[in-house]
Amino acid sequence: MAALRTSTDKATLIAALKSAPPSIKAVLVHALAEAAIGSPQAEAGIAALLEALDDPEPTVRTETAVALGRFGRAGKAAGAALRKLAAEDPDPATAAYAAVASVLVDPPPDR
Repeated sequence: MAALRTSTDKATLIAALKSAPPSIKAVLVHALAEAAIGSPQAEAGIAALLEALDDPEPTVRTETAVALGRFGRAGKAAGAALRKLAAEDPDPATAAYAAVASVLVDPPPDR
């Protein structure tokens, strides 16, 4: 998918992410990440994905963690939220994926 071309493209994806059914949200988080990674709108994409970490559906939270992890170090702003999700999410799969994603976006310092 090409980078987000306009603020309208970004706004459309973000609006859909907030209102879609869970199965569609799980797909949209990856579409948003794909469009935002490496684009000038990466920061806005990360911000929208951070909101999705609070979704009531575990599948959406899990897929959002995976999508955020794809940003790598460019997604460092998501590190604290992913660590919190890893520590507190009641769903074991969500917690595990969030833990991995947190290391991908904000690796611990070398010892």
